[in-house]
Amino acid sequence: MSHYNDSQNKFSKPCFPSSAGRIQNTPSIPVTKAQLRTFRAIIIDLTKIIPKLFANPSPQNIEDLIDTLNLLSKFICSLDATSSLKAQGLAIIKNLITILKNPIFVASAVFIELQNLINYLLYITKLFRIDPCTLQELLKLIAALQTALVNSASFIKGPTGPTGPAGPTGATGPQGNTGATVATGPQGVQGNTGAT
Repeated sequence: MSHYNDSQNKFSKPCFPSSAGRIQNTPSIPVTKAQLRTFRAIIIDLTKIIPKLFANPSPQNIEDLIDTLNLLSKFICSLDATSSLKAQGLAIIKNLITILKNPIFVASAVFIELQNLINYLLYITKLFRIDPCTLQELLKLIAALQTALVNSASFIKGPTGPTGPAGPTGATGPQGNTGATVATGPQGVQGNTGAT
């Protein structure tokens, strides 16, 4: 007699891939020494420009950041990476430049998009086909960039909003106690006799 239970057929069996080919793998990105120098210089420039921008969002500081972002775009295009990976970075840069070209500097929007850019830079750096020492050096530069962004944005305050409307009048308070009776005052001077 079999101890097999038909209800066991209702559950799916676990599936384990038989080869590593079934697990999607993001290919590494080969980089030349010249590309590494360019990437390193761009990160250092961003680390210097970002604090200046948040301290003083002048047209010159905004233009300096846009120039560096354009260099980063060219760098990303030069990589031997997938088109989707390149498109992701280029989209972040395009969004950031659009925000920066807005006549009003919106610090919170710039901060968020810069954080997206730093996350992207960290991601592609980990895909670079480089030696561990160079990788650690680049990761330290990106950490310094992250610190510069956080420290620069820590003093961001939005403009003071308009004064709100006056609140409703409060309820009338309870009537106070009757005051103490005081001594009667002196009698006044007698008036003149009236005409007859």
